[in-house]
Amino acid sequence: MNHFIEEYKSKLIDIDQLPSLLKPGMKVFLEQAAGEPSALINALMKHAGKIEGIQLIIVPIANFNKTPFAASEYAGHWQVYTFAGTPSLRRPITERTTHYIPAHLSEVPPAISEIIRPDIALIQVSPPDTSGFCNLGVAVDYTRAAIETASTIIAQVNNRIPVTSGDTGVHLSEITHLVEADAELIQFPSTTPGAVDRQIGELVATLVPDGATVQFGIGSLPDAILGALMKKHDLGIHSGLITDPVVDLIEAGVVTGKRKKINPRKVVATMLIGTERLYRFCDRNPTVELYQAIYTHNRGIISQLDNFISINSAIEIDLTGQINCESINGEQVAAVGGQVDFIRIARLSRGGKAIIAMPSTIKGKSKIIPQLNSGAPVSTARTDVDCIVTEFGVACLRYRSLRERARSLAEIAHPDFRKELTAWAQKI
Repeated sequence: MNHFIEEYKSKLIDIDQLPSLLKPGMKVFLEQAAGEPSALINALMKHAGKIEGIQLIIVPIANFNKTPFAASEYAGHWQVYTFAGTPSLRRPITERTTHYIPAHLSEVPPAISEIIRPDIALIQVSPPDTSGFCNLGVAVDYTRAAIETASTIIAQVNNRIPVTSGDTGVHLSEITHLVEADAELIQFPSTTPGAVDRQIGELVATLVPDGATVQFGIGSLPDAILGALMKKHDLGIHSGLITDPVVDLIEAGVVTGKRKKINPRKVVATMLIGTERLYRFCDRNPTVELYQAIYTHNRGIISQLDNFISINSAIEIDLTGQINCESINGEQVAAVGGQVDFIRIARLSRGGKAIIAMPSTIKGKSKIIPQLNSGAPVSTARTDVDCIVTEFGVACLRYRSLRERARSLAEIAHPDFRKELTAWAQKI
């Protein structure tokens, strides 16, 4: 242990030394999700005048990471390259001071390690244990790929980082510099679902059999869906992320994972997104394991799970089944993310289902539309789409003709738009 204490002390630097380590032309991976190193980010912005010509590589979470470093005032000091759009990046992407890279999440780790190859990785870890291992705690995702590739690793050491199981350990020998800075982790509180979300949740629950393994997203609708699963038995979790409602399902005995062929009796994800309750629940809890996205989103491996149910959402879907889940009025606000990865896993899984759950309207406009607008991305192809759920019902589209799909989607649209959509369906 004394050896590691000395090694730890030798790697400590003052946070104000950070700018001197960033040279023009460098590619800098900046961890996001709940693991974003807030002290290092604040130091970047504080000393922006001393930094120029670098690239920041990020994979933020929509409605979670605020990305203040992407503001236009910093455009003369660095360019931001992102694998995900978010509401906070909407304007920077439109103004071209931030550059969006479309990719499936399963492809992000190899893109980082084989194509981008960052020079520096800015990450956040727990203090080391007696064996010299720090812990990534709340997010492994793409950070592991950056750690394994970058020649310089600068880690914010935060006592609030939980110690989690899985591929989460980072040895002191892998870290170049350490900055001690305790900070509260980003919180994403659960919300009380509204009536529409609860209706959708109940319909989705009818499609989830006992013993299924479930994947889901973040927000009030996924929370409602998870709440509707409380009467199920022996569910498993294999997801890109896990949130606070998962704790409720585990404590109620609903999630046991005992029917999973892969990682049995384990809750598997690549990151934690929630409140302090979730982070403390996962601290030194061997039930929860976090792995790289190259594993959690791996079609060849995860499709071996029977009854894998992917549950995702959409901004809009047209009558043939094409989905846009990333753009509003031509502006990038989200990303393809892991949606297609998990849809294809579900399609390959024996007994699997790929569900797109969404309210029928948003701000008085139908989310089921005749055609995607010109310039709108096709995030998920109609060949991948399976089940669509709104508060008005379920439309199963797999292996159905274009006209059959259109009629089924019109039937689950909001009544205010059903007549118009039905008329469109007759033309297909």
